[in-house]
Amino acid sequence: MTTPHAFPTATLRALEPLGLPHPSRGYLCAMHVAILDNLDSFTFNLAHRLEPMVDRVTVVRNDDAHAMDILESGDVLIFSPGPGLPPDAGCLMEAVQRFVGRKPILGVCLGMQALGLHAGGTLYHAGPPQHGVARTIDQALVHSHLFANMSFPMEVGLYHSWAVEGIDEAVTARLSHGVAMAAEWPELGAYAVQFHPESILTPAGDALLANWVARAREDAARLAGRA
Repeated sequence: MTTPHAFPTATLRALEPLGLPHPSRGYLCAMHVAILDNLDSFTFNLAHRLEPMVDRVTVVRNDDAHAMDILESGDVLIFSPGPGLPPDAGCLMEAVQRFVGRKPILGVCLGMQALGLHAGGTLYHAGPPQHGVARTIDQALVHSHLFANMSFPMEVGLYHSWAVEGIDEAVTARLSHGVAMAAEWPELGAYAVQFHPESILTPAGDALLANWVARAREDAARLAGRA
């Protein structure tokens, strides 16, 4: 179990509309988040951001022989950012195939691309590399669980060269030139962002992650009922 952290006051205010219990034990939700590390240093920033929100965070590399077993032990999953393309990222696509519809999932950057491929999308080279670049999302396109109670326009941090297309019905946010920034498959408990909520270039990242924690808690109970 991770050591509980004090949750920042400003972030607590942003989380009040979510209905999560006050973190009297130092975290918001008794839940085990298992993160598949696609060999990216940002994975540990994600873990650090989540530690105040849940009572346990486990990180496992995508080339670990026990990765699938560790993911199986998680209540909810995150597929992290990483270099390259999803089919080349260790057990990432195997994990997508096994766990979509079984456990709540958040895909970040490479993780979104993997979920998009699974949903029938394709990847394309999205122009010059966007590494450490701040961009603005003007508004959510449709009702979104991830963006609930959040203000727009929203600054987000980008670190990618590739993006996913062909998943229009799931897309909930785009940049002004059309690149998909978020997608949701709520019936499957799967959510994704192309930007990095854990980056300092995404000021509202904590609130977005807490939105996901709140939704994932509900989805975990619902998906478990299907088993």
